Amino acid sequence: MNTGFGAMGRVAVIIAIVVAAVWALNARAQMRIDPKRGETIAKTWCVNCHLVSEGQAAPASADAPPFASLSEAEGYDDERIRAFLRQPHGAMEGFNPDEKQINDLIAYIRTQNP
Repeated sequence: MNTGFGAMGRVAVIIAIVVAAVWALNARAQMRIDPKRGETIAKTWCVNCHLVSEGQAAPASADAPPFASLSEAEGYDDERIRAFLRQPHGAMEGFNPDEKQINDLIAYIRTQNP
């Protein structure tokens, strides 16, 4: 039975399907909340004021709570942290995180335990 595709046409279709599957899997993986990406954000933007990890020298601001205390402090639920991060503050002027970055950062904060 002739389907109208030669051998090269079938190979092209298979390659297109594989490329689409890989792209879809990659897009899905990027949608996952990732505390490692949150750590990168914290060490880029938050480290100037907050103690973001063990072994870090003291934060620049005594007014900025360490991430470990945010992890378990009453009243610092995910929604409160999310609302705070949506507003420019302190040395983070110019940091306008999208929802993915906010979720990754919150996930990283939650890995920090006192």
